[in-house]
Amino acid sequence: MRQLFESIENVSRSKKYLDEMSFFSFHHYHAILFRKYIIIKRTWKSLLLTMIFSGFVSCFSILIEKSISSLDNKIPQPYTFKSLNQLPTQLIFLNDSNISDFSRFVKIVSNLFFEETHQNISILYFESISELNDFSYQSTLERNGGFHFGASLTLEENKYFSESYFLKLYYNNSYRFQVESGVVESIGTNALWKYVLGEENGFSHSNINLQSKLVGFKFSKGRCAIIICGFSIFIPFIISQSINDLYSETLVYMKSNGLKTFSYWLASFTIDFLIWILQVTIVFLFYIVFGISPIINNGYYFYYSLIMTGPSLLLFCYCFIFCLSSPTNAPRQIFIAINSMMIIQVVIEMIYTKFCPPLFEDIISAFLPPISTYSSVYLSQTIDFINKYESFLWEKDNWHQRYVLHFWMQYVNIFVYSVLLTLIEKYSTYFVTVFEKRQYKKYAKYFIQNNHNNNHNFTQNEQNDSNEENSLNLNQENINTVNTSITKEAAEMEEMVRNSHDFSVRVEQVSRLFFDNHHQPITAVNNVSLGVRKNHLFGFLGANGAGKTTLIKMITGMLPISDGNIEIESININDLSDRSIICVCPQFNDHLIPEMTVLEHFTLYSLIYGQNQKESRILIREMIDRLDLSSILHQKVRDICFGDSRKLAIALCFFGPAKVILLDEPTTSLYSNTRKQVHTLILEKKETKTILLCTHLLHEADFLCDEISIMIKGRICTVDTPQNLTQKFGTSIKIDILLTNSSFDTNEKCSNFMTHFLPTAKLVISRPNSRIYKISNKDITFPELFNILEQGQTGDHGIVYFTCTSSSLEQTFLEIIKLAEQGDVEGSVSLLKFASTE
Repeated sequence: MRQLFESIENVSRSKKYLDEMSFFSFHHYHAILFRKYIIIKRTWKSLLLTMIFSGFVSCFSILIEKSISSLDNKIPQPYTFKSLNQLPTQLIFLNDSNISDFSRFVKIVSNLFFEETHQNISILYFESISELNDFSYQSTLERNGGFHFGASLTLEENKYFSESYFLKLYYNNSYRFQVESGVVESIGTNALWKYVLGEENGFSHSNINLQSKLVGFKFSKGRCAIIICGFSIFIPFIISQSINDLYSETLVYMKSNGLKTFSYWLASFTIDFLIWILQVTIVFLFYIVFGISPIINNGYYFYYSLIMTGPSLLLFCYCFIFCLSSPTNAPRQIFIAINSMMIIQVVIEMIYTKFCPPLFEDIISAFLPPISTYSSVYLSQTIDFINKYESFLWEKDNWHQRYVLHFWMQYVNIFVYSVLLTLIEKYSTYFVTVFEKRQYKKYAKYFIQNNHNNNHNFTQNEQNDSNEENSLNLNQENINTVNTSITKEAAEMEEMVRNSHDFSVRVEQVSRLFFDNHHQPITAVNNVSLGVRKNHLFGFLGANGAGKTTLIKMITGMLPISDGNIEIESININDLSDRSIICVCPQFNDHLIPEMTVLEHFTLYSLIYGQNQKESRILIREMIDRLDLSSILHQKVRDICFGDSRKLAIALCFFGPAKVILLDEPTTSLYSNTRKQVHTLILEKKETKTILLCTHLLHEADFLCDEISIMIKGRICTVDTPQNLTQKFGTSIKIDILLTNSSFDTNEKCSNFMTHFLPTAKLVISRPNSRIYKISNKDITFPELFNILEQGQTGDHGIVYFTCTSSSLEQTFLEIIKLAEQGDVEGSVSLLKFASTE
């Protein structure tokens, strides 16, 4: 039994190792399937309504075809004189008959006319065919000329019978009246039948107008266009989650936690294709139920075409959404793109008079899934008209047929657009990074000038005037020039980062360039270097727009770097294969999924992290208890308040296996009790994790952080412990003195001592047994102050005990900001000079 458990454990470890090394992870695939299932379950009403509307549009051609077929006259209609488009004005006969009673035949014809029309008609006789032809021609030319019906009847011998009747029928056609030859022949045959067999007999030729099948065949293109139009309404909805993910923080956050791109798209495709099959099947069954003959006759090929065009069409849409500007307009743009391509193909086919367009046009269009889908579905309805022999679709005998090309392209396009999607995902970030670095090189001079004097106006015109040879690079000399605006401690950290890689997080000369609406450069992060030791808690302080959040996004890989390098656990961020070692709590909660509950979020990320059920349950219970999440465990994120969403975002950070945690203003909008819970959690976790904290709450940074950096206008101007910062940059020192007693003499001794040795100290609070003084740190240093007060404590000056504290971190922060602003105006050196005076 023990060996069995060890084997299972080894298999589990091997699977997890393969997941980490390969481009596909079953855990991630399972996670995205779970997420898609939950979202569909919560939005099933919208899905159902979309399917109904899309199905109605796709099946609209059924209504059109049924309306056309209702015009079919299914009651036999015998051909008579009334069946003619226009009644004859005269009956004409040729006197060339060798029959003695030809007049009886003429009478039979005139009687038929009277019986069928209840009108009398005149009769004309002609001696020759040329005379009759001239008369008919002149009548046709005359405006008032009418239609003439006539005949001649002769008796002839043949080898089969002793004698036979030869009937010739004469009628005239013109653009004013068109005559169906079948009707004329039926009338003449009926008259001959009565003449030969007796007037009580007769010959009836009836016609049933059944055009529905031919109309269905001719309407195949229109039917196909309507079907594809209906699906083009449906497709944007089923891929809407992928559209939203691409333009939201959710997918970026999941990728930053190690989600593999291939697993995400494969899981999304799986669910989307299953929904596609369901919708296609419903539409297909409607066409079968309503008896649309081209589809019934080619049911297998039609259904197969609808199913197998789905994958390439979905993959095409996945690729297409990368070209769109926003998720709001994406559904409309996808609908327009699919239908535009289809309409273009329809127009091309209308231009050519032949049955099919040229081969080269067919091959080119076959690589576009919307057109290939249209062509496949259309051609699948015509196979029984084209393929007269029984053979399977892709047998060699059928390879010359047009539909074979499009049927094979269904498989080719799956491969083509899968590769294209992979390339887009793999190299889009790479190309963006390359572009950012090139842009940075163009504006490197601006970055350096901005460090030296933030009031320098470096415009695009100045950049264009300088060529590449004159453009400045951030070499060592330039960096030393820039560093005049930072403190000695910040410069020392830059030097350590430059010479060592022994950091859990190493940021070396990192910059980030943005452009405003007027295409003017903005230095969001400017040549920042810092290193965070393992299991340390490092804080970022700075005003809004200082570049803290931008720097955090670059550290997590959520934002490309314009210049510089970032390493996590001694691995370059671009080469990091296992991104689960780093996790971030973003400034806002946009990465959370509104349709999912708190517990479902934990389940989702436990699958992404590859945790087993036992491990997952323990960690979930820990986070629930530590952050008091039990009351909202089964509530959807969209239904809980911002503070509770914030607790969930913090919990997800510490839920996974991350060794490096970045917290971007984690306790914003939290109550004091909840903030205390978060602080306790952070302090406990920092024993095993490296934590970077970005906060506006200065007392929070003072309480939690081992080191603090202060960022101003994209630069780290100083780095140190909270205590050292308050000592160096605090504007005043508070002195608390405890007196030996409350007598007047004791108070007088203390006053005389302070007046003599610390004349600039001001009395702030005076009590019978204690006093509080305040003195500027410009007047005295901490060592000098301690020496003087120790003399007062040992001598007879009434002082029993004293403490000295510098300004609070909040006051220190404001003072540093003020000094930095003064440095901008005066040359950016006052901050360094101030910090160096000890």
